[in-house]
Amino acid sequence: HLMSSLIDPSDFVDLDEHSSYLYTGANAPTLRTAHRAMADAYALQSRGPAGREALLELERRTRGELAELAGTTVDRVGLAGDASTLWNSVASGFTWAPGDNVILNDLEHPALYYPFLAQRRHGLQTRFVQHDEHWEVPVERIMAACDEHTRAVAVSSVSYVNSYRHDLEALARATRRAGIALLIDWSHSFGVQPIDPDLGAIGVCASYKWLLGPYGVGIVITNPDADLDSGQPGWRSTVNMFDQDRFDRLGWHRDAQRFQLGAASFAAIAALGAGVARINRAGIDAVATHSRRLTQEATDRALAEGLTVLSPQDAERRGGSVVIACPDGEGLAQILAQQGILAWGGDGRIRASYHAFNHEREVDAFVAAVRTAIPADWSPRPQVA
Repeated sequence: HLMSSLIDPSDFVDLDEHSSYLYTGANAPTLRTAHRAMADAYALQSRGPAGREALLELERRTRGELAELAGTTVDRVGLAGDASTLWNSVASGFTWAPGDNVILNDLEHPALYYPFLAQRRHGLQTRFVQHDEHWEVPVERIMAACDEHTRAVAVSSVSYVNSYRHDLEALARATRRAGIALLIDWSHSFGVQPIDPDLGAIGVCASYKWLLGPYGVGIVITNPDADLDSGQPGWRSTVNMFDQDRFDRLGWHRDAQRFQLGAASFAAIAALGAGVARINRAGIDAVATHSRRLTQEATDRALAEGLTVLSPQDAERRGGSVVIACPDGEGLAQILAQQGILAWGGDGRIRASYHAFNHEREVDAFVAAVRTAIPADWSPRPQVA
């Protein structure tokens, strides 16, 4: 029998045991401890210099919680305003030569690929690998798109489109052999599945999904072996803004703090720290097992009901969400919301995300509601592979 939930739903604002919050792939619900941490951190500004020192200590603590969750050291964790900002710092940190290319794929979020499109003015070519008939992007397809001018492969660990989980171990081996930098967006893994920050030359993640944090923080995890540059300096990217030669050179931090920019949203960072601490307390392996059982149950139920499941059926290749094709995603999400089921809908699909605070009852309710709402004679248009 499945566990009820690892984290009590009543630990979140406006949730209880009757709630059905399946929207985490878009944004997490508000953890009460994070809500308090945010208010407490903002209050510190009234304490002047001592308050600022306390805010910097909260930032260090959040970086420490993230390092613990990622199984790495705090010097490799940096924080900025959001993941998009960090992807721009990464993309502009390369010195592109005309003819250089970067490999992307068509299951990617614009937050990852827009910054590389902007680099085309420097002669960079962007190559998008198409998904196959199983809605997957195999390593062989990605590597087949590479040539001697490929500088980087940029990929989300798990696709926001259909929860497809890339084989990052195999991709890391292949890119390493070819001398190509692997750039990873962890936004749909970090917090619900264990991650290995050594696989990529760099990793970026959003704060407001599986990490149970608020909007307003971007997380970067650097790899000392790759030592990528940031293309966007701010006054907190340097070791000392009052350096004697500050008008001549940038005295960059050597660790992940080089990706910091200006004054951070310390209140949001404090709240994120509370969210990550809650996951660390539950244990990431237990969280991953719980999520996997619920997504497998939802997948099996949906298939038994004759629904078109776009997410992988094999748990090893799936993130924390189950995605089902439907005629009108936005409309279906509204119908579900009227029944108290909060899920993301759009672009011809409905997505249900299962985290540590979800339980088995929510699986049945979601699949039944979707089955009832989709006309029995409807079938999705075949996708061109």
